[in-house]
Amino acid sequence: MDRIIFAYGSGRSGTTLLAKLIDSSRSVIYRHEPDKTSPNSDIPFLPEAEQYQEYADASRRYLEQLRNDRSAFVNGKKPWFEKRFRKPSGTLLRRFLIPAATLAEKAGLNLPIPDLAKDNNYTTVIKSVNSLGRVPMFAQALPEMKFIHIVRHPGAIIASQLRGIEQNKMGQDLFINSVSKMSNARNFSIDIETISTATFEEQSAYIWMVQNDKSFRELSDSPNYMLISYEDLCVNMPDRVEALCQFMGVPFDSQMQQFIATLSRTDGESGYFSVMKNPLANIDKWETTIDSDTAEKIVGIIGQSEIGRFVMEKYQAAKQSIANR
Repeated sequence: MDRIIFAYGSGRSGTTLLAKLIDSSRSVIYRHEPDKTSPNSDIPFLPEAEQYQEYADASRRYLEQLRNDRSAFVNGKKPWFEKRFRKPSGTLLRRFLIPAATLAEKAGLNLPIPDLAKDNNYTTVIKSVNSLGRVPMFAQALPEMKFIHIVRHPGAIIASQLRGIEQNKMGQDLFINSVSKMSNARNFSIDIETISTATFEEQSAYIWMVQNDKSFRELSDSPNYMLISYEDLCVNMPDRVEALCQFMGVPFDSQMQQFIATLSRTDGESGYFSVMKNPLANIDKWETTIDSDTAEKIVGIIGQSEIGRFVMEKYQAAKQSIANR
């Protein structure tokens, strides 16, 4: 499975913004969260290192399935972009097919969306918020695959989760018991008794730390792993996207540059799951919705980990950059 990128992170971390910046490349085919519509319960969601080899073949088969998903949900995430490997007529046809296939899916029918690629000279990007715990296992099963890991300050993530719960767009299940049993959780001074009776915000911060720590800890030395801060991406978007392109081996083309410029001119609020927002507008908005005592507890939890300290450093640097503009 050459030329495949797995872009991932915790939910509400900016994974869709990251993915759509990548998708704006004329050289990329994008699959939006195929592991959400095609979950695989035969592979553990939080595997330990001693299980990786046991599930290597199953992981390879599952990733191939995700790569080839043609469903409307996976292939219809807006905005849509022109592609070098697709004729203009193919792009136009897909613009008609995607809405029709979306309606068909709601009616329980499967109408696959063809890629309509005239050659195979493209890179496939799979975006996920459901497979964070599986990524180290995937990386061992397919060592040639590249991984882009985006992280965001948990304060912002938690504020967004709470807003989503209030709007009935997200559930409240945190699966704290499963996460607390992960082997790397023993690296932190929070026991299961303490975290099991903590607030939603504290539990969310703990889960963020343990899951992201595992991925970072096991992959950070790999040349096929790239860690990126959401806040740093927002304040330095052209430079960071160009670096992403170098990592992926795709051109930083004019369409990508135009999309970045469009985002910077976007005003006002958009939908909960939309990426069409000014990237600088809401970086620290969460600080007005989460009280200072809770924010301090979140920082106290994630500060125990290297990934948490990385996020806090990038967050403060982004705030300072915005203040200096």
